[in-house]
Amino acid sequence: FTNGSYSHNEIWIKKEVRLAKLSVDQALLKAKSHAKKGEIAEAKKIYSTILNSYPKNIRAKEGLAALSKIMQEKPAGTSFQNAINSLLKKFNVGEFEATFDMATRLSKQFPNAFQIWHILGITSAQLTRFSIAHDAFDKAILLNPKFADAYNNKAVVLKEIGELEEALILCEKAIELNSTFADAYNVKGVILQLQKKFDKSVDAFTQAIKFDPKFSKAYNNLGISLFHIGKVFQSIDAYNNAIKYAPYFAGAYFNKGISLRFLENDDEALEAFKEACNLKSDYFEAHKNIGDLLRDRNQEKLAFEAYDQALEINPQCADAWNGKGNIYRDLGQKENALKAFKAAIELEPDNGAAHLNSSYLKKYTINDPQLNLVKKLICGADQSKENLCLLYYTYGKMCEDTNNLDLAFQSYKVAGEIRQESLGYEFKNDQTLFEKIKFHHNKVKKSRPKIEGLLKATPIFILGMPRSGTTLVEQILSSHSQISAAGEAPYLIKQGAPISIGYTNVTEEIIMKFRDNYLQNIVQHAAGMPFVTDKTPHNFLHIGLICKAFPEAKIIHVMRDPAATCWSNFKNHFRSKALGYSCDIQNTVDYFLLYKDLMSFWTKSYRNKIYNLNYEHLTSEQNIETNKLIEYLGLDWEEACLSPHKNPRIIKTVSNDQVRKKVYKGSSSQWKKFKPYLVDVFDDLYSQSAPLLN
Repeated sequence: FTNGSYSHNEIWIKKEVRLAKLSVDQALLKAKSHAKKGEIAEAKKIYSTILNSYPKNIRAKEGLAALSKIMQEKPAGTSFQNAINSLLKKFNVGEFEATFDMATRLSKQFPNAFQIWHILGITSAQLTRFSIAHDAFDKAILLNPKFADAYNNKAVVLKEIGELEEALILCEKAIELNSTFADAYNVKGVILQLQKKFDKSVDAFTQAIKFDPKFSKAYNNLGISLFHIGKVFQSIDAYNNAIKYAPYFAGAYFNKGISLRFLENDDEALEAFKEACNLKSDYFEAHKNIGDLLRDRNQEKLAFEAYDQALEINPQCADAWNGKGNIYRDLGQKENALKAFKAAIELEPDNGAAHLNSSYLKKYTINDPQLNLVKKLICGADQSKENLCLLYYTYGKMCEDTNNLDLAFQSYKVAGEIRQESLGYEFKNDQTLFEKIKFHHNKVKKSRPKIEGLLKATPIFILGMPRSGTTLVEQILSSHSQISAAGEAPYLIKQGAPISIGYTNVTEEIIMKFRDNYLQNIVQHAAGMPFVTDKTPHNFLHIGLICKAFPEAKIIHVMRDPAATCWSNFKNHFRSKALGYSCDIQNTVDYFLLYKDLMSFWTKSYRNKIYNLNYEHLTSEQNIETNKLIEYLGLDWEEACLSPHKNPRIIKTVSNDQVRKKVYKGSSSQWKKFKPYLVDVFDDLYSQSAPLLN
């Protein structure tokens, strides 16, 4: 994020000398004072006036001689005013070393000129010579205690070296001296950001903009704070204003891309990141984010190129190596993935994402050096909550692998608590969501959209609770020559949720528009095949809408042992905010009960449209269950469906490594070793009748 800048726009330079009737002694003192400040012309004028009246005055003659010597030693352009102008000229064109050298010399020639000390401070700060900058600003403040800029710029230096409280005090002093000082409000806001006081920083940036309505950096910083307090749409407005007043502001485009990505507006996010790269060719962070976005779009080749561009600009970019590792993992290239994650960790030993991603592909032993590294990291300080969360999930997996179940459970628990806090998740919001879907479904059910024409590709919706086996089922089906896989396509939830929840009026036209948009998007994944899978688990929320909008579609509901499903949700980290319930084991159980109730609700109306597939039966009776599944789809049998581990397609879910192995039994009982830590939390899963699981 782009933060506050150094301010030198209010350097005050005295240009006039007003002479009054003075005694000779007073006049000599005045001349000497001007000379010390470098005001040579003014001093010379006083000495000359004295000598006109008193031609034999020795002190005036000596003073004038000293001035003449200075003038001979220095070019004519080194008067105080010209010196200041020369300094600013060098500074403004980025000649910081030359400015530093010149300011250092002039500070000795004019030791009482606070302006020169101030410029020396600014230049030193630009060169990251913070100790020199700190002392120079102190000298400027000593010479002129009412100079607001010096307080503000010293605050910037203190911010850079981490002394935030003292920096904040100096900002307040600058604002006290100049109540309309926009830059001081901006720097104050940046300091509050660093203290994670985002609400207060919004107020500071708003004040900065009030006093400078075209302050692009303040708009950009405002956008950052608004994003952090969850006001993402307003953050985009702030970035747009930053761009309006500074059209070449690459950082504002980048930050806008982050907000758009958060809102899953990937098309506009991609354009924002690309514009950031156009404006700043060495913007490796933007190239890395382009890679992340393209990977999510299954454009692996282009994503690789973006990561490589980031690494070409900055070979130390650990996140780009992590991105490359993710692509290798998606492609099933396990060894290459582990090498990439290792490279990321070597560059950035505390990179939580790389640690977690590598943990999905490894089984740890007690002597693994990565285990000891992660242990040290979680016990240490200076970790962001987001990174600490990833490290705890990693450590949980490591401890589970090495049979340290107590530490494994505690690590999963702490990771979930951190994640839940960062998401601001509340279970009651999911309760409300389920209630709204059931309440509004009657309108969807009564609608009569006119479905006409043949489909280019028939959707197969594979749905159910996350971690119930939907990835394995898609792997099996996409092994068939007539079925393509779209993975977890976002289209149905993104376009259909407003209809199911009741945010959009339900009409035949609305449902037809939704149908057409969805089909237009999903057919891009069909590769010319007559069937295409959409295995987004949470599509179970919208089964009623699916049945109404896509009567031709196939719906496969995958069911797994409730306790195994809930445990697997709880122990894994998910990027999606929709899985906030999984951060807490009790919330996960309660969510499962909501899911079970909703599936019973759908079954009453659409029993004949839903194919229930039991995961445990599939893994124990693979041949029988797979044959029945292919028969349900009305397709001819193909032996390849019995070898899903040989399917080379891209897989992006947590179970990536799992489904590349031969189908095996027993995964649904792995949770039982944690029974002593779960007490009776799973009792409710089995105490109520669950006909859909029988």
